[in-house]
Amino acid sequence: DLPVDTEHKARKIKLLSFTRPHMRAFHFSWMSFFVSFLSTFAAAPMIPVIRNNLDLTKGELGNAGIAAVTGTIFCRMSMGFVCDTLGPRYGHAVLLMGT
Repeated sequence: DLPVDTEHKARKIKLLSFTRPHMRAFHFSWMSFFVSFLSTFAAAPMIPVIRNNLDLTKGELGNAGIAAVTGTIFCRMSMGFVCDTLGPRYGHAVLLMGT
């Protein structure tokens, strides 16, 4: 078992444990961070292939990059508002149902 305080927050971290709810939430958090990180930067090494397949000019490729960053900023701000309003569990559920 994981020791918790009066607010039911974990007082220790057992890295090799997947007990509910504390350590499972911890492991899913870092895994989702890395999935997000990898998906954000996965297209960069493939730019030559993408450019050739879509017949993009350098200007169009630059505009696509700006649009991607702008979209990411907008989505992160929107999801922050949803998490502040509904909480992360319901916010993520809404996101999953919407996609």
